[in-house]
Amino acid sequence: MVKQLTLTAQQSRNINILKGLSIIFVVFIHADVRSMISSYMEVSPAINLYMETLTRILVDNAVPMFYFISGFLFFLRKDTYSNKFKSRIRTLLVPYLIWCFIGFMIPFVIQRIIGLEHLYSGNQLKLLKDFTTMDYILMFWNIRAGEPILSTLWFLRNLIVLIAMTPVIAWLAQKLRYVFPIVLILIYFFIPLDAVQMAFVGLLWEYIFPMGGVTVGIQ
Repeated sequence: MVKQLTLTAQQSRNINILKGLSIIFVVFIHADVRSMISSYMEVSPAINLYMETLTRILVDNAVPMFYFISGFLFFLRKDTYSNKFKSRIRTLLVPYLIWCFIGFMIPFVIQRIIGLEHLYSGNQLKLLKDFTTMDYILMFWNIRAGEPILSTLWFLRNLIVLIAMTPVIAWLAQKLRYVFPIVLILIYFFIPLDAVQMAFVGLLWEYIFPMGGVTVGIQ
């Protein structure tokens, strides 16, 4: 049974602080400049250690924090899965599809209309002239080295998939309780989830938000 809960003003501020910190951490994740400076100078072990700590270790929980907040808020208010899914279709799925389409239209205009196809290498993303019918479908899933055509939206794709799985995850959390996170940890270490295009960062969210759901009343 899901209990009706609302956030206090302080809790809402705390969540906003976590969001803000996570945004900053994401910027740090993309601030690794070693590949840029290696072309004109040697990257010393000290620089390697500094960049690895600053852009990988200290900020590694940035994206999982967004998953955690999303999962916590998903179960915060009492409502049917149907209504929650309808809301997420409007706020997540539709924008995702639109931006993926925009991510397709930009190279389409440049390659097929303007005729600047030679500017594209066709490595990570094949040239549009080589697209098959399946490629037009996969561009919304994993056309670019396991990522959608707009590769920066990989985390949103995973979030959409995980939200679709929430009834199953909540049921497992209720039935298995503390066995559930142990099973997830074992899966994390021993099963290559990338084979099903589910990033490990998403698995971390799967583990955290059912436990957060138990905290807000999923018994």
